[in-house]
Amino acid sequence: MIETFILFLSIRGRINFLQLGRYGKYKEQRYRQQFEKSFDFLTFNKELTLSQGSGKYVIAFDPSYINKSGKKTPGLSWYWSGCANQAKWGLEIGGLAVIDIDNHTAFHLEAVQTLNTDDQTLTDWYATEVYSKALKRNIMLVHVTYPRKREERFPCLILKQ
Repeated sequence: MIETFILFLSIRGRINFLQLGRYGKYKEQRYRQQFEKSFDFLTFNKELTLSQGSGKYVIAFDPSYINKSGKKTPGLSWYWSGCANQAKWGLEIGGLAVIDIDNHTAFHLEAVQTLNTDDQTLTDWYATEVYSKALKRNIMLVHVTYPRKREERFPCLILKQ
């Protein structure tokens, strides 16, 4: 894995298996076979954060719009684009990150494609996704009261060490 990270940082331009085989110490087929295997990036990034961070964390979730045309791609819908300041047709990914309060930095945990269905709102989908990721990875959930309306509650997630 370290070999692949070094190649990703050192290869200029487009990165594909042919490029990895050309600049790496393994053949192209080996990289293809390794990329077919699943890898738990959320747990890897969580452990990396816990080993390098200060210990005071807050989880952040940021949905981002991706321009995509077509009709058959899963997840295509109308999503809010902050750059265009309007809803646009395309895809959306939700970035889950850990904010290290003492070091004033953030660590990326995972990016998840939004696959919204008609039976729930986007907010419900976001909350379900964040809760499911937290519960699967032993992340403690703490609710914090939203300052404008006391009856509304939003999740604040804290990593367990």
